[in-house]
Amino acid sequence: MTFTAVNWHVFNLLKGETRVVLGVSLDTGALGLGLLGLVRILPILFFALIGGAMANSHDRRKVM
Repeated sequence: MTFTAVNWHVFNLLKGETRVVLGVSLDTGALGLGLLGLVRILPILFFALIGGAMANSHDRRKVM
């Protein structure tokens, strides 16, 4: 429910606004949702790569 509420709130805050980027008119509501998704996934990706590298470099029995 929180995920949906935050997405809905961001979309409602930014809807109706448009920005022109490189000659293309963009809806900021959709752009805001995309950036919110990116900000949520970057730490997961970053720590997953570090954790995977650490798990591969250490003894499996000690990691478990």
